[in-house]
Amino acid sequence: MKTYTASETAKELDIDQSRVLQLCRAGRLGYTHPKHGKAWVITDCEIARYRSLGPRHAGRPPNPDPEPEPVETPETPVNFHEPPAT
Repeated sequence: MKTYTASETAKELDIDQSRVLQLCRAGRLGYTHPKHGKAWVITDCEIARYRSLGPRHAGRPPNPDPEPEPVETPETPVNFHEPPAT
């Protein structure tokens, strides 16, 4: 199993080295082996997995159920400023 540094991984994936470091901190790269001092150790399996998954879309994932459930409302409006009638 071949290992790469962050700069080698950046060249391999054709992305910036700072982006590789972000991916390492997020746990998408460099998770197989512990860091060697301050340097991340990235394996060829991690690079292959990143290539197969591709970059993630930014933002919140889409809601699988776009229809919100209806909320039951009382038939008579409630006035919280007046004491309840007894």
